[in-house]
Amino acid sequence: MRNSLHLHRVFRILRMTALAACSLSSVVWSVDIEKWSALNTGIAGANGNVSVVAVAPNGDLYAGGKFTAIGDVAANRVARWDGSHWSALGEGVYGTGAAVTAIAFDTAGNVFVGGYFEVCGGLNTGSVARWDGKNWSATGAGIHGSVSSLAPGDSGGVIAAGQLWSDPNLTKGLDMASWNGAEWGDFGRNQVGGVGAMIRSRDGSLIACANPVSRWNGSAWVKMGMKMGTCRALTEDRQGKLYAGGSFGDGVIGNPKFWGVASWNGTDWEPLPDGPIEMVFALATDSVGNLYAAGLFDSAAGRRTQGLAKWDGKAWSDVGGSLSKGNGYALAVDSTGGLVVGGSFRVAGDLGAKALARWDGGRWSTYGKGINGPVNGVAWDRKGRLFVGGEFTATAGGRANSVAMWDGQSWHSLGGGVGLSGAIVQAKVHAVVVDSSGNLYVGGEFETAGGVPARSIAKWDGQAWSALGAPDNSYGLPEINALAIGPDGRLYAGGVIGSLGGVDIWRVGVWDGSNWTSLEMRRGRQVLALAFDAQNRLIAAGLGEDLPTGNSDYDHTVMRFDDTGWTSLTKSSDERVRALALLPDGRLVAGGPFSWIGGKRAFGIAAWNGANWDTLPGNPLKRIMALAVDRQGRLAAGMEYRADGDYLSDFREGVWLDDPIDPDNVVRAMAFDSAGRLAIGGEFGSLGFQWKGEVVLYAPYLAVRGPTTVSVTPPARRASALDGKTVRLDVTGFDGRRMAPREIASWSLAAESAALRPLGRGTWLVRRIAAGTKGEAALVVVP
Repeated sequence: MRNSLHLHRVFRILRMTALAACSLSSVVWSVDIEKWSALNTGIAGANGNVSVVAVAPNGDLYAGGKFTAIGDVAANRVARWDGSHWSALGEGVYGTGAAVTAIAFDTAGNVFVGGYFEVCGGLNTGSVARWDGKNWSATGAGIHGSVSSLAPGDSGGVIAAGQLWSDPNLTKGLDMASWNGAEWGDFGRNQVGGVGAMIRSRDGSLIACANPVSRWNGSAWVKMGMKMGTCRALTEDRQGKLYAGGSFGDGVIGNPKFWGVASWNGTDWEPLPDGPIEMVFALATDSVGNLYAAGLFDSAAGRRTQGLAKWDGKAWSDVGGSLSKGNGYALAVDSTGGLVVGGSFRVAGDLGAKALARWDGGRWSTYGKGINGPVNGVAWDRKGRLFVGGEFTATAGGRANSVAMWDGQSWHSLGGGVGLSGAIVQAKVHAVVVDSSGNLYVGGEFETAGGVPARSIAKWDGQAWSALGAPDNSYGLPEINALAIGPDGRLYAGGVIGSLGGVDIWRVGVWDGSNWTSLEMRRGRQVLALAFDAQNRLIAAGLGEDLPTGNSDYDHTVMRFDDTGWTSLTKSSDERVRALALLPDGRLVAGGPFSWIGGKRAFGIAAWNGANWDTLPGNPLKRIMALAVDRQGRLAAGMEYRADGDYLSDFREGVWLDDPIDPDNVVRAMAFDSAGRLAIGGEFGSLGFQWKGEVVLYAPYLAVRGPTTVSVTPPARRASALDGKTVRLDVTGFDGRRMAPREIASWSLAAESAALRPLGRGTWLVRRIAAGTKGEAALVVVP
């Protein structure tokens, strides 16, 4: 408590000094990618869903999906595994919502990728592009839309199926199209629609997974048996037995019933008894005839098996514990006989593996090590340790459930992290904060912490987890989105709460170390951020209530709490406020996906001056997700991209620091430490843009920027009035340290620099006191 109050006094001194009140417009951070480092240099899998895996004739494995990082490399939506290493396929696939969903190989060794995209390798390719091992190229004028499947063509090209158009204006629709090496043409005269998958059978026939399944006889499509529903997967075993998977529900009217998987007997389809009963996305068979099904299901034959099941010819079973925290989308058997599984899962068996894993028949393995899920919160302690929370199940140090700590050299899992009952949903940590005693608090959506019942909020004291009050199970699971330590040393929590420790909490609660108290915020819908203003009043931001003008207008998106209760600072806004930060001059900065707030146009960011909202210089026109202010008053903002119109086309996802490092995906969390290091967390895979010719730093989910250069000069103006005077320097550290006063007989900037040179690492407030002059102050950052 004493340390917290001491820091509060230091901040009040800082705010009163004109020297520390830096203008945003005067701040320029030079571009220096070398100051950024990756604490997470790999991923146990990929940082986005894997939709397709395919084995090339030479044995190389290709993976496609929505990722921008995989294993230990940055790779945009498609990558190659050569048996020991990942490599990117050039610049890969770009675009908002872009995804690779199909991969095929022609007889010349070219790799074709299809999906939902228009740009590949920096070229306008349409929805299919060709990789020759070194370069990307378009396939003629291209096809457009969404490709669900690719298969080798009869003449060495490829055949594409999906929701396709022959022109970028989407005027002529195609169900299937064929590429002959020179141009695209209609295939099958739109006789088969809704194709979910295609394969070449052992006899060379092309089979399309539709309703019904159909075989191409060289000139027309021939229907295979009865209609079964939505077909999404086909495979054939070594004996030529054909299997289909999808969402068949009760199958046809009458009997038999199909539960997601069926086999072809040469005349019609037969059900595999008691198979997956929801949705099958992929099928594969191994060398001994086992059939594997991946998809959206959680049981087979009455046995628990999420996302992946095996049929051995007699019965269904799980596969090494199968998947959890997600589902399976893609299957392939690699050149050594291992089963490769892609999807949205975060755990395979008991192994933390994001979206990609391999089963060798006896155990699971991953294609890399490291944090394998988004980072939603970051916080430093006084020892320089970094705490991260999010939606991951592994770090480079092993299993870590949604919370972990980096001590400067290695990762620690913190007593097993947090958990949530059931295998489908991953426990989430939305916010982390460290108090003056070094205790870590995490908030989110979880039921246990280190095995201790703790509903959505818990404390880690360095040795063990504990709940904050007795968990109350009479309400739904609370959702904690924001945490803050107040000037009084108490913990504040905000979100959509319900009950904590048996106390009804209306969106914001305060923990005094023994009990919860509700601050009774009955206006607004959801709290996403908490902060304190220059007068130590609590500020809460989030999603407000609808105004009478319509559902797109909101009031109470920023609220202030004082002795009189809650007061709205927002007349109206068109979206939620997601982040808050306080500048040294007392202005409160709000960030979010809004384009106006308080009746003013302010694209994503605005500052409250005590009476009104003002725009800020260098307005980024972005969807702000996180804000942070360093000890010198410099503002950093983390963002996500939203293509609302052409006026946003030149803006990219990332961090706004006047330092265009350009993470390739959303930044959700930011925090400075006392030395000026900035930690950012989110869903990105790398910093910089390879296609712009810049340096690319591979840093999936987490990166740290080193401190700026040490400066002992005031950031706003020179103190020439002190030249030659006898000046006493009072030096106070932001970590509570206090140095003995230092006296300079004849003051100058050079003399002060020499006097301060012995300072230890940290951030120091230096007050200059001289007879006959007004006291001044400066900040010194020692990395």
